[in-house]
Formats: sequence, C-alpha cells, structure tokens
Amino acid sequence: MRATSYLLAFAAVTLTLILNIVSSKRVDWLVVRYKENAIRTKVTFFYGLAERCQETISQIPTPSGDGKFTYRSYECRPFPQQDYDQCDGDSFCTAWRAAYYIDQVAIGFAALALAGILIGATTHSRRRRVWRSVVGLVLVAALCQIAVFAIITDVFEEAPFPALDTARPALGYIFHFLAWLLNILITLGILVAGVSADAGHAWALGDRGYEPIA
Repeated sequence: MRATSYLLAFAAVTLTLILNIVSSKRVDWLVVRYKENAIRTKVTFFYGLAERCQETISQIPTPSGDGKFTYRSYECRPFPQQDYDQCDGDSFCTAWRAAYYIDQVAIGFAALALAGILIGATTHSRRRRVWRSVVGLVLVAALCQIAVFAIITDVFEEAPFPALDTARPALGYIFHFLAWLLNILITLGILVAGVSADAGHAWALGDRGYEPIA
C-alpha cells in the first residue's frame, strides 16, 4: 500500500481521535431542561460520561419593576455517584461507568492505530503487511465506540434513571457518533486499499510497487 494512503489514513484517524477525546471530555452528551415560570428560573442539567453539571439562570425583577437582575450558577460533580444517583440495586450506574471505561479503551486503540500507520508510512519493507494491523486496531476502536454509543442511547431511550426521562442528546453525543461512523469508513477504506495493493493494482501500489505475498 502506498505511503500516500497511509498519510491520508493518519489524518483521518487523527480527526476521529480528536472527536473521541473531545466528546469524552464534554458534559453535554445528554441534556435535561426545566423551566419554572412562576419564579422565572431555568435549570439545565448536562450529563457527560464522567460528570454531571447543573446550570441555573434566574431573572429577578427590580423593585421598581422596570428592569431585572440575572443570577447564574454552574456547578459540576462526578457522575454517577453512589449516594446521589440511585445506584443501589440498579444496573444504570454500572452501565454508565462501563461506557466511560470502554470509551477510554477506544481512545487507546485509536492511538495505537496512529502508531501503526506511521510505521507503514515510513518503513517501506513493512508497508505491504502493516495495513492489516491498522485495520484491526481502527475496527476495534470503532466497535468500542459503537458499544458506548449503544449504552448511552439505551439509557436515554429506556430511561432507567428517572432524571433522564426528558433528556435529549447534545454535542458530546453527536461528536461521538461522528467519531465511530468515520472510523468504520476509515476501516473500509484501508481494507480496500490494502487488498488492492496485495492484488497488484497500480493505484494502490504507487510508484514503488511490490510483488503480492504468496
């Protein structure tokens, strides 16, 4: 497989790794909004893989009635927690924590895939066989990401945690979806290029072709 293909794969996997890391750090995978008209207060809960944040915005009229004061608070804590999130006798907390750890595994495999791509791009003698390892690493990363996506999707659709009854997916969730979708496409792209190179197709071999392995 030509070095150009490896470099394109490196750029693509780097993009998905960045998306994965950003989504992992974001607290807006699921968002729940409440509005209290009587006291003119909006409360928004943001749920990330390892953290829950609460934003409260209150608008208080001035004594003269011709203006208002705006109060805003933003607090975060680890999530889920045994004492606050009804973890006793419920699989919700276990599933949510599992999603976080599986996501870290996905990040690790994507990083290993980048290392493999660099080896393929810079070492001509290994270029014709290292693509198989890269395909495997990117595929495992994608499968881990899909598992995380499935767990979080099941949680907000089935709502085993009452606080998420009205939750809606947000940017963290969307970034993660894009990451695993791109990883699947990258896996297919590298697979096609690698198989084509082994079969002797010129477009995949480049200027310095090699004989297919017997």
